Amino acid sequence: MAAPLKTFSIRLPGQIWQAIPAIDDRWVLEWRDPEHKTVNFTVLQPTSDGRASILAEVNQQETDWWMTLAGVGSHAFWIHTYRNPDIPEPSDLIGFSLNSGSNWWSIPNRHFVGWADNRPLIATKSVTPTVYQMDELTGLKFADFSGNELTFQPRWTVAQSYKKNDPYYTNLVQFIEKYLKLTPSGTIEYLDYADRMAFSFYLYDIGRLTQYVTIVNRFKEIEYQEVIEQNLEKEGQNTLLEKDGWLFFIKQKNNFIGINLAV
Repeated sequence: MAAPLKTFSIRLPGQIWQAIPAIDDRWVLEWRDPEHKTVNFTVLQPTSDGRASILAEVNQQETDWWMTLAGVGSHAFWIHTYRNPDIPEPSDLIGFSLNSGSNWWSIPNRHFVGWADNRPLIATKSVTPTVYQMDELTGLKFADFSGNELTFQPRWTVAQSYKKNDPYYTNLVQFIEKYLKLTPSGTIEYLDYADRMAFSFYLYDIGRLTQYVTIVNRFKEIEYQEVIEQNLEKEGQNTLLEKDGWLFFIKQKNNFIGINLAV
Protein backbone atom coordinates (compact mmCIF):
# COMPACT_ATOMS: atom_id res chain seq x y z
CA MET A 1 0.00 0.00 0.00
CA ALA A 2 1.25 3.50 -0.87
CA ALA A 3 1.89 6.23 1.67
CA PRO A 4 -1.30 7.45 3.38
CA LEU A 5 -3.04 10.52 2.03
CA LYS A 6 -3.69 13.67 4.04
CA THR A 7 -7.09 13.46 5.69
CA PHE A 8 -9.33 15.18 8.19
CA SER A 9 -12.07 13.69 10.29
CA ILE A 10 -14.73 15.24 12.49
CA ARG A 11 -17.02 13.05 14.57
CA LEU A 12 -20.41 14.36 15.66
CA PRO A 13 -22.50 13.05 18.59
CA GLY A 14 -25.39 11.97 16.33
CA GLN A 15 -26.13 10.44 12.94
CA ILE A 16 -25.22 12.63 9.95
CA TRP A 17 -28.23 12.65 7.62
CA GLN A 18 -26.95 15.21 5.13
CA ALA A 19 -23.74 17.06 4.30
CA ILE A 20 -24.11 19.86 1.74
CA PRO A 21 -21.22 22.09 0.59
CA ALA A 22 -21.54 25.84 0.46
CA ILE A 23 -20.46 27.71 -2.66
CA ASP A 24 -17.16 28.46 -0.87
CA ASP A 25 -15.19 25.93 1.22
CA ARG A 26 -17.68 25.61 4.08
CA TRP A 27 -20.10 22.75 4.70
CA VAL A 28 -23.41 22.39 6.54
CA LEU A 29 -24.15 19.08 8.24
CA GLU A 30 -27.56 17.93 9.38
CA TRP A 31 -27.22 15.43 12.21
CA ARG A 32 -29.77 13.77 14.44
CA ASP A 33 -30.24 11.94 17.69
CA PRO A 34 -33.03 9.40 16.94
CA GLU A 35 -33.40 8.40 20.57
CA HIS A 36 -34.20 11.92 21.78
CA LYS A 37 -35.76 13.08 18.48
CA THR A 38 -33.47 16.09 18.12
CA VAL A 39 -31.97 17.58 14.96
CA ASN A 40 -28.90 19.82 14.73
CA PHE A 41 -27.25 21.87 11.99
CA THR A 42 -23.50 22.53 12.11
CA VAL A 43 -21.39 24.74 9.83
CA LEU A 44 -17.79 23.59 9.49
CA GLN A 45 -14.75 24.49 7.42
CA PRO A 46 -11.92 22.13 6.44
CA THR A 47 -8.51 23.78 6.91
CA SER A 48 -5.28 23.48 4.94
CA ASP A 49 -3.59 21.48 7.72
CA GLY A 50 -6.06 18.62 7.33
CA ARG A 51 -8.40 19.59 10.14
CA ALA A 52 -11.95 20.93 10.30
CA SER A 53 -13.18 23.77 12.48
CA ILE A 54 -16.78 24.28 13.59
CA LEU A 55 -17.87 27.81 12.66
CA ALA A 56 -21.51 27.89 13.76
CA GLU A 57 -24.34 25.76 15.11
CA VAL A 58 -28.08 26.30 15.17
CA ASN A 59 -29.47 26.55 18.67
CA GLN A 60 -31.41 23.35 19.35
CA GLN A 61 -34.29 25.44 20.71
CA GLU A 62 -34.87 26.66 17.14
CA THR A 63 -35.18 23.19 15.61
CA ASP A 64 -37.53 20.25 15.73
CA TRP A 65 -37.45 16.71 14.34
CA TRP A 66 -39.54 17.68 11.31
CA MET A 67 -36.93 19.96 9.82
CA THR A 68 -34.45 19.07 7.10
CA LEU A 69 -31.56 20.83 5.38
CA ALA A 70 -32.69 22.05 1.96
CA GLY A 71 -29.80 24.05 0.50
CA VAL A 72 -26.63 26.04 1.14
CA GLY A 73 -25.48 29.21 -0.60
CA SER A 74 -22.76 31.84 -0.14
CA HIS A 75 -24.16 33.56 2.97
CA ALA A 76 -27.00 31.42 4.25
CA PHE A 77 -28.38 27.93 4.48
CA TRP A 78 -32.06 27.13 4.52
CA ILE A 79 -34.22 24.49 6.11
CA HIS A 80 -37.55 23.00 5.13
CA THR A 81 -40.17 22.59 7.82
CA TYR A 82 -43.14 20.21 7.78
CA ARG A 83 -46.26 21.39 9.56
CA ASN A 84 -48.00 18.06 9.06
CA PRO A 85 -45.61 15.10 9.50
CA ASP A 86 -48.14 12.84 7.77
CA ILE A 87 -47.77 14.82 4.53
CA PRO A 88 -44.22 14.46 3.11
CA GLU A 89 -44.18 17.90 1.50
CA PRO A 90 -42.26 20.90 2.87
CA SER A 91 -44.47 23.70 4.13
CA ASP A 92 -42.13 26.59 5.02
CA LEU A 93 -38.55 27.77 4.47
CA ILE A 94 -36.27 29.14 7.20
CA GLY A 95 -32.90 30.82 6.54
CA PHE A 96 -29.87 30.82 8.84
CA SER A 97 -26.52 32.62 8.71
CA LEU A 98 -23.51 30.56 7.63
CA ASN A 99 -21.32 32.77 9.84
CA SER A 100 -23.25 32.63 13.10
CA GLY A 101 -26.04 30.05 12.78
CA SER A 102 -28.57 32.75 13.70
CA ASN A 103 -32.06 32.78 12.20
CA TRP A 104 -32.30 35.43 9.47
CA TRP A 105 -35.73 34.93 7.95
CA SER A 106 -38.74 32.65 7.68
CA ILE A 107 -41.13 32.49 4.74
CA PRO A 108 -44.32 30.43 4.82
CA ASN A 109 -45.62 28.27 1.98
CA ARG A 110 -42.32 28.21 0.11
CA HIS A 111 -39.81 25.52 -0.78
CA PHE A 112 -36.37 25.40 -2.39
CA VAL A 113 -36.29 23.81 -5.87
CA GLY A 114 -32.83 24.51 -7.33
CA TRP A 115 -30.51 27.16 -8.68
CA ALA A 116 -30.29 29.64 -11.55
CA ASP A 117 -27.46 32.13 -12.14
CA ASN A 118 -25.95 31.31 -8.74
CA ARG A 119 -29.14 32.25 -6.91
CA PRO A 120 -31.55 29.89 -5.14
CA LEU A 121 -34.89 29.23 -6.82
CA ILE A 122 -37.96 29.22 -4.60
CA ALA A 123 -41.41 27.89 -5.48
CA THR A 124 -44.68 29.07 -3.97
CA LYS A 125 -47.31 26.65 -2.77
CA SER A 126 -50.56 27.59 -4.43
CA VAL A 127 -53.06 26.44 -7.02
CA THR A 128 -50.86 28.08 -9.67
CA PRO A 129 -47.33 27.92 -8.18
CA THR A 130 -44.67 30.38 -9.31
CA VAL A 131 -40.88 30.20 -9.14
CA TYR A 132 -38.55 33.11 -8.37
CA GLN A 133 -34.94 33.82 -7.49
CA MET A 134 -34.37 34.52 -3.80
CA ASP A 135 -32.03 36.93 -2.05
CA GLU A 136 -30.16 34.80 0.50
CA LEU A 137 -29.69 37.64 2.98
CA THR A 138 -33.36 38.57 3.30
CA GLY A 139 -35.37 35.64 1.95
CA LEU A 140 -37.16 38.13 -0.30
CA LYS A 141 -37.72 37.81 -4.03
CA PHE A 142 -34.74 38.93 -6.09
CA ALA A 143 -36.27 38.42 -9.54
CA ASP A 144 -38.97 36.44 -11.30
CA PHE A 145 -37.87 33.25 -13.01
CA SER A 146 -39.61 32.12 -16.16
CA GLY A 147 -36.92 29.96 -17.75
CA ASN A 148 -36.75 26.21 -17.97
CA GLU A 149 -33.00 25.85 -17.52
CA LEU A 150 -31.19 25.67 -14.20
CA THR A 151 -27.92 27.42 -14.95
CA PHE A 152 -26.04 27.03 -11.66
CA GLN A 153 -22.89 24.95 -12.11
CA PRO A 154 -21.65 23.63 -8.75
CA ARG A 155 -17.92 23.55 -8.06
CA TRP A 156 -18.11 19.97 -6.91
CA THR A 157 -18.54 16.53 -8.44
CA VAL A 158 -20.74 13.70 -7.20
CA ALA A 159 -19.47 10.22 -8.02
CA GLN A 160 -21.13 8.41 -10.90
CA SER A 161 -23.16 5.37 -9.83
CA TYR A 162 -23.05 2.19 -11.88
CA LYS A 163 -25.47 -0.72 -11.56
CA LYS A 164 -25.26 -4.20 -13.03
CA ASN A 165 -26.88 -3.37 -16.36
CA ASP A 166 -24.98 -0.11 -16.90
CA PRO A 167 -22.13 0.28 -19.38
CA TYR A 168 -18.68 -0.08 -17.77
CA TYR A 169 -20.07 -1.88 -14.71
CA THR A 170 -18.34 -5.11 -15.68
CA ASN A 171 -15.10 -3.21 -16.29
CA LEU A 172 -15.25 -1.70 -12.80
CA VAL A 173 -15.92 -5.09 -11.22
CA GLN A 174 -12.94 -6.59 -13.05
CA PHE A 175 -10.68 -3.70 -12.00
CA ILE A 176 -11.68 -4.09 -8.33
CA GLU A 177 -11.19 -7.85 -8.45
CA LYS A 178 -7.77 -7.55 -10.09
CA TYR A 179 -6.23 -4.73 -8.08
CA LEU A 180 -8.19 -4.71 -4.80
CA LYS A 181 -8.65 -8.49 -4.54
CA LEU A 182 -12.33 -8.07 -3.65
CA THR A 183 -15.51 -9.01 -5.51
CA PRO A 184 -18.09 -6.23 -5.27
CA SER A 185 -21.83 -6.75 -5.32
CA GLY A 186 -24.44 -4.16 -6.20
CA THR A 187 -23.88 -0.50 -7.01
CA ILE A 188 -20.38 0.86 -7.56
CA GLU A 189 -19.68 4.58 -7.24
CA TYR A 190 -16.68 5.91 -9.14
CA LEU A 191 -14.94 9.23 -9.72
CA ASP A 192 -11.47 10.27 -10.75
CA TYR A 193 -9.43 13.34 -9.93
CA ALA A 194 -6.04 14.06 -11.52
CA ASP A 195 -4.22 10.71 -11.43
CA ARG A 196 -6.33 9.07 -8.71
CA MET A 197 -9.47 6.92 -8.80
CA ALA A 198 -11.97 6.64 -5.95
CA PHE A 199 -14.49 3.83 -5.49
CA SER A 200 -17.36 3.07 -3.16
CA PHE A 201 -18.69 -0.49 -3.35
CA TYR A 202 -20.35 -3.24 -1.33
CA LEU A 203 -19.59 -6.81 -0.33
CA TYR A 204 -22.13 -9.31 0.95
CA ASP A 205 -21.29 -10.53 4.42
CA ILE A 206 -23.64 -13.17 5.90
CA GLY A 207 -26.69 -11.71 4.21
CA ARG A 208 -25.77 -8.11 5.05
CA LEU A 209 -23.78 -5.49 3.18
CA THR A 210 -20.37 -4.07 4.04
CA GLN A 211 -19.40 -0.83 2.31
CA TYR A 212 -15.85 0.09 1.31
CA VAL A 213 -14.20 3.29 0.11
CA THR A 214 -10.92 2.87 -1.79
CA ILE A 215 -8.53 5.30 -3.49
CA VAL A 216 -6.05 4.02 -6.09
CA ASN A 217 -3.24 5.98 -7.75
CA ARG A 218 -2.04 5.78 -11.35
CA PHE A 219 0.32 2.94 -10.45
CA LYS A 220 -2.73 0.91 -9.30
CA GLU A 221 -1.49 1.20 -5.71
CA ILE A 222 -4.04 1.42 -2.91
CA GLU A 223 -3.57 4.73 -1.10
CA TYR A 224 -6.67 4.46 1.07
CA GLN A 225 -9.08 1.65 1.84
CA GLU A 226 -11.53 1.42 4.71
CA VAL A 227 -14.80 -0.19 5.64
CA ILE A 228 -17.13 2.78 6.17
CA GLU A 229 -20.33 0.88 7.02
CA GLN A 230 -21.15 -2.65 8.15
CA ASN A 231 -24.26 -4.75 8.65
CA LEU A 232 -26.31 -2.72 6.17
CA GLU A 233 -29.72 -3.93 5.04
CA LYS A 234 -29.62 -1.93 1.80
CA GLU A 235 -27.33 0.23 -0.30
CA GLY A 236 -26.95 3.95 0.24
CA GLN A 237 -26.52 6.58 -2.43
CA ASN A 238 -24.29 9.55 -3.28
CA THR A 239 -21.51 8.37 -0.97
CA LEU A 240 -18.59 10.21 -2.58
CA LEU A 241 -18.27 13.89 -3.44
CA GLU A 242 -15.18 15.72 -4.72
CA LYS A 243 -14.75 19.44 -4.07
CA ASP A 244 -11.63 21.55 -4.55
CA GLY A 245 -9.46 18.46 -4.80
CA TRP A 246 -10.82 16.84 -1.64
CA LEU A 247 -12.89 13.66 -1.50
CA PHE A 248 -15.67 13.76 1.12
CA PHE A 249 -17.82 10.99 2.61
CA ILE A 250 -19.45 9.87 5.84
CA LYS A 251 -18.13 6.91 7.83
CA GLN A 252 -20.13 4.94 10.41
CA LYS A 253 -22.98 7.45 10.15
CA ASN A 254 -21.37 10.07 12.41
CA ASN A 255 -17.84 10.67 11.08
CA PHE A 256 -17.36 13.26 8.32
CA ILE A 257 -14.14 12.57 6.43
CA GLY A 258 -12.16 14.47 3.81
CA ILE A 259 -9.16 13.15 1.86
CA ASN A 260 -6.84 15.39 -0.14
CA LEU A 261 -6.59 14.04 -3.70
CA ALA A 262 -4.62 17.03 -4.99
CA VAL A 263 -1.28 16.34 -3.26
